[in-house]
Amino acid sequence: MSGTEAVAIVPPLPAAVRARDQAMQEHLAWMQGHGLLRASADLARHRRHRLAELAWHTYPEATGEDLRLGYDVIGWLYAFDDLVDDPATETKDVIDHTRRLCHVLFAAEAPSTVDHCAYTRSFHDLWSRSQEPMPRTWRARAAFHWERYFSSQPYAMPHGSQGLATDPDEYLELRRGSSGSEVVLDLAERLQHFCIPPPEYHSTALRRLRRITVDLLNLTNDLHSAAQEAAAGGRQNMVLLTQAVEGVDRTAARAHVGRMVDTLLAEFAAVRPQADRLAGRPGSAARASVEAMWNWIHSYDAWGRQSDRYRNQRQQ
Repeated sequence: MSGTEAVAIVPPLPAAVRARDQAMQEHLAWMQGHGLLRASADLARHRRHRLAELAWHTYPEATGEDLRLGYDVIGWLYAFDDLVDDPATETKDVIDHTRRLCHVLFAAEAPSTVDHCAYTRSFHDLWSRSQEPMPRTWRARAAFHWERYFSSQPYAMPHGSQGLATDPDEYLELRRGSSGSEVVLDLAERLQHFCIPPPEYHSTALRRLRRITVDLLNLTNDLHSAAQEAAAGGRQNMVLLTQAVEGVDRTAARAHVGRMVDTLLAEFAAVRPQADRLAGRPGSAARASVEAMWNWIHSYDAWGRQSDRYRNQRQQ
């Protein structure tokens, strides 16, 4: 993959298709049951966006309830992203959602029955299902990444009152929290039954690879979504920010971001052998961790090129 090279999604085998379709139907029922897909138009758009396919390829070893959880988390993230990006959503409302959702992370009990917020109650279900088989070290790390994701949203709103990023470094730092990519990578451990030991997780090699992966996903997203976000009047996008800061046209800005992607891919390739050397240690999960990052990079790029979420602007 490069800034301009397409990556094809390989079709699954028939038995896998049946398992995927069953999980998809259960996922749609879950989204509707929690009020995240209310109208038939919401359901049709969710199908067109092919989010379940993104989850399927991001977590290729997940089956059964694990696969369902992957579908539900990816679907939830994009439903919440749509809420935050909606021009009708006010900053104070996102701050209120952040408060409620962070409370779920650290509360011992379920949300009150008088709390009718679809996002709060559905997230409680996701968080409960995610934690069950995982050790405390993973739970603490995952809670931190969810908290960072929630707390970054008021600053990431394209129409919010918290101000916009004004330079590339500031923008990338914001997106490292607001994109939720660390959440997606944590979930790979839960769904594919491995857990990275803390000394290994905090090794220089894996820390660098995670930072590269998150930046790659954010820049890839910006290449896919630049036209849509420009049409909506937004500027929380590296392509659009480059246009504004450098005073160049859209084509030149896209080429610049494409070169940033190529640089990060080369950096990933250079650092990966350092992570591979960790794999020989007892209890190591380095290899599974790196494969999860690579799956996320490739699956997201392929999905972004094929999904109607960015390709068919008039249907958003």
